[in-house]
Amino acid sequence: MRIIYSISLVWFCGILTSLFGQTYTDGLNWVAGSTVTNAQSPTYDLGVCHDISYTISTPSSLGFLYQEGAVNGSGLLFPGTANGSGNTMNVTITFNTPVINFGMRILDLDEDNQNNQGTAEEYLSGVSPAPSSVVPIGGVGSLYLAGSLITPDDGNSSNANNNTGAWVYWSGEITTINFTYYRIGNGYEFVLDSLHFECPCLPPTNHIDDVTICPTTTTELDATTPFATAYLWSNGSTQSAIMVDEPGDYWVAISIGSCIETDTATIDLISAPQLELGPSTNLCEGATLTLTTNPLLGTIVWQDGTMADSYTASNSGMYYATTSYNSCVLSDTLLLTIFLYPIVDLGNDTAICALTELTLNAYNTGCTHLWSNGSLLNENSFSENGLIWVTVSNNGCITSDSLELTIIPLPPNPLPADTIICSYDTLNIVLDLSTGAAYEWYNGSTENTLSISDAGSYWVESSLNGCSQVNTIVIDEYPILSEVVEYDSLVTICEDKSSLIGPSVSSDLVTVTWENGSVGSNFVVNDAGTYSFTVSTPCESMEYTIRVAEERCFCTVYLPNAFTPDNAFANETFGPVYDCPLDRYELLIFNRWGEVVFTATDPEAFWDGTYKNLPVPDGVYVYRLIYTSAETETYKELTGHVSVLR
Repeated sequence: MRIIYSISLVWFCGILTSLFGQTYTDGLNWVAGSTVTNAQSPTYDLGVCHDISYTISTPSSLGFLYQEGAVNGSGLLFPGTANGSGNTMNVTITFNTPVINFGMRILDLDEDNQNNQGTAEEYLSGVSPAPSSVVPIGGVGSLYLAGSLITPDDGNSSNANNNTGAWVYWSGEITTINFTYYRIGNGYEFVLDSLHFECPCLPPTNHIDDVTICPTTTTELDATTPFATAYLWSNGSTQSAIMVDEPGDYWVAISIGSCIETDTATIDLISAPQLELGPSTNLCEGATLTLTTNPLLGTIVWQDGTMADSYTASNSGMYYATTSYNSCVLSDTLLLTIFLYPIVDLGNDTAICALTELTLNAYNTGCTHLWSNGSLLNENSFSENGLIWVTVSNNGCITSDSLELTIIPLPPNPLPADTIICSYDTLNIVLDLSTGAAYEWYNGSTENTLSISDAGSYWVESSLNGCSQVNTIVIDEYPILSEVVEYDSLVTICEDKSSLIGPSVSSDLVTVTWENGSVGSNFVVNDAGTYSFTVSTPCESMEYTIRVAEERCFCTVYLPNAFTPDNAFANETFGPVYDCPLDRYELLIFNRWGEVVFTATDPEAFWDGTYKNLPVPDGVYVYRLIYTSAETETYKELTGHVSVLR
């Protein structure tokens, strides 16, 4: 413990000088109606300035009143001389401890009718030690200070009665003030209204003590001090007390008003071997843990009262050891957790049919799983031959199990491939009994043969070695040709043009073969004549002929009824579509007023929807087309309308 009095002492020119703390002004709440002739003090809170007290005394033959009331002669008087009690009165103010910046507030020291700061009817003389200054009080006449003499300084006779006052101050340390009150005649008095002074800081005291503590224990450093206004510890705490558990130096700064005291305490540890049981541990069921301690510690008391150097733990729980060493109680705890081995049972080796799965579940709450196929799930499915295993871990306590899985093949498919038969045929299916499989047909029959004469789907279930599967055969029929073949026996085509002829066949199972050996329903002809073809299936065949005649055909010209010249790259122009050479050609387009807006004599010249290089308005336009077919020399004239849309 080291005490530092951080504000109350300071060096000036090699002299140790006391500094002072908070300022106090005592309004002298005098005891009403009492006359004091001995050393007494008014009612005073000694705690404000830390047990500083003072007395005001007069000779026993004289006295003045302690009264409560107003000043300046109206109402009852504050301490002042009693009328008719004499011309002089000695007053002594004594402090039990030196103070600084001492001051007295004096009122009603009056009647300097000479207006020269000279002898007055009332004054204080022999003031010792001599005051250093006088500070006037607003609203009243001032006082005059001349060395050890204090007189009224009225300035004019109008302030002759009870209307002066000032604060009178002393510099340096003050313990005792002496002065004599003097008056001429009777009927005057002065008032000692208030005292002002600064209290000294308290002498440094011990607040916190050095402490030696045992390991792992704490101690309280309590610096609670009467009248303290603030605390600051070395660890940043601002409380009056702190708890510490580490060795080292701790300091506290205590503020008492403007005084600050600093004290330091050193915390030491008693040297002792450590009592350590080790970290908390997990074990699997059936395992044990031996707890040992430092042999220097002597007798160890365990949680169940056993006293021994070591302890064997085999159950989950908190284990506790304690001992005494050099007045210190040492202890440590350890949590032991016993985990159970998971229960895992996949069952016996087993077999399943092909195309099925074996689902196994090794579920254990809160455990981790690892299967032979790498899965980490609780449940897993398998469909291949081989050894299946799983390991389940409960916090390192591992249980494993395995089984052998055999896949039984399914019976072979006993049915032939899907086929097509003639409407008058019967298909006989004979199943192979040498495989050892048992069969059951869709109709419940268990025979190994089945006769089929109609199209449809037929299934059979095969069973072998406990496994079964259903196989299906689809039977289709070839059509009757007369029901699926249609054709025109006479066809007319344009002269000098190629055309397609041939029957219409509604079944893909029918083959059409032409006289030149080509196959297909369509046949290209260029000339008139008779053309033959054969229609057949594996079940039947029929021959047919088509007679082809020629005629002269007109040229076909087509004009659309609308186009969109909007630069959208589609349907941008208007012109003819034709399928033969044109000899004479003239196209004219008129607006609604009959004005020609476009003409062309070339079939390849199309209208782009403009007139005089400007776009025509949207609307309906009339066209007239005159042309002659170069092949037939036929003259044609077409009229109609076309819409321009943008």
